[in-house]
Formats: sequence, structure tokens, C-alpha cells
Amino acid sequence: MRLSWFNRSTVKLIDGVMTLLLAVIFLLVVMNVFCRYALNYSFGWADELSRFLFIWMGFLGTAAAFADNQHVSLDMVVERLPRPVARVVRVIAMAGCLVIFAVFLQQGWLLVAKTVNTSPALDIPMWLVYLCVPIGSLLGVLYGVEKILHLLRPSEPGR
Repeated sequence: MRLSWFNRSTVKLIDGVMTLLLAVIFLLVVMNVFCRYALNYSFGWADELSRFLFIWMGFLGTAAAFADNQHVSLDMVVERLPRPVARVVRVIAMAGCLVIFAVFLQQGWLLVAKTVNTSPALDIPMWLVYLCVPIGSLLGVLYGVEKILHLLRPSEPGR
């Protein structure tokens, strides 16, 4: 399945952002380890920032993996079903994923809206950290809708 222009662009953007986040995490950890052992000094904020960036990577990576069909799935049984039945099973599975992303989206927005505290070391609003939940979930919903629409399209002869 080929993603639409918008979804392909967002996946490329997510891949770039995740690469940047991973590079920053790597530099923060190396810097903190060096300073801790060589200079006997530790940056408390570096651990917190790397943890927050890792959380963002997780939610963005989940959406990107879903878009690229790299999520965990069990196709062994579905592949052996007759084509029309397999198609129905795939639509049901995608609808289930869509429901999960939608619940995460709704609950994520509630979490962001209700969060008023700040992080201890960086003193940044925690809603910025929690914003990864609705953003990653919204992307998952968009990718899921496109996948379901693709599955519901009439198949070409010979497929």
C-alpha cells in the first residue's frame, strides 16, 4: 500500500525528528557520563531531558511504524484465508487499531489539558512532554483511516 502525499511527508518528517532526538539523547548521555566520571560533576537536567525525548521518540515511532506496516501483526492465519475473508479480517484489525489510537488521542488531550505541574530539573511545563500522546495518536488515526479506505477500495482484477 502506498501512502498519500501527506502521510508520506509526515512519516519522512517523523523519521527526521526521531533521528534528531536520538542524536540529542546520545550526546546528552555521553556528555553526562563523561562529566560524571572525568569531572566528578553531573548535569541533573540531562537525564530528565533524555527521558522526555525518549518518550517523544516512542510515541512518534509508534505512529511511523504503523504507517509503514512495521507494527507487530500476525499474518500467518490471515494469509491462508480466502481473499475476501482476509480483507474483512484486515479491515476489522485496522478498525481496532483506529479505535485504540482514537482512545489514546482523546485521553491524551485530557491529560494535556489537565496538566499544570512542571518538571523538577528543567522546570518546563509537563503538558509539553505529554503532548506526544495526542500528536502520535492523531498521526496514528490519520494513517489508520487511510489504511481502512485503501482496504475498502474495490480490488483490481487479478489481485
